[in-house]
Amino acid sequence: MTGDCPLIDPALVKQGLDAFLSAQVDYVTNRDSGYPLGHCVEVFRSEDLMTIEASTADPADREHVTLPYYEEPTPWSVLEVKPLYPSLVRDDIRLTLDTAEDLEVIRAVTEALGPTAFGVGDAIRWLDAHPDVASLNRHVHQKAAREAA
Repeated sequence: MTGDCPLIDPALVKQGLDAFLSAQVDYVTNRDSGYPLGHCVEVFRSEDLMTIEASTADPADREHVTLPYYEEPTPWSVLEVKPLYPSLVRDDIRLTLDTAEDLEVIRAVTEALGPTAFGVGDAIRWLDAHPDVASLNRHVHQKAAREAA
């Protein structure tokens, strides 16, 4: 998980860690699961990250440190876990922190649902009940890792 995903669901993190520990692969992710942006889990060894860091000077690789795991060709073994909650696959909701609008959404969700722990389902249900908040960052275009600024 990354710093721009403050609402990451702990159950998704556990799913990724469990899969990593049992699958004997280099990298486990749910990045293509369809969950709202901000719920991507990526699990890998720190030694592998050091290998990647030493092998590149590409600015995109520095900002998006896991690109070498899923760009072709890759020497790494990768496991994409299936959605833990298929009913929560929603690509129309942003729960990531890249813009001022994202911050407004995240603040509204945490003020409404916190301070107790909550998961992605709780956040989705609250946003569905508050479409005015959900629409605050709906227009934000998520740049691809190698998209020019």
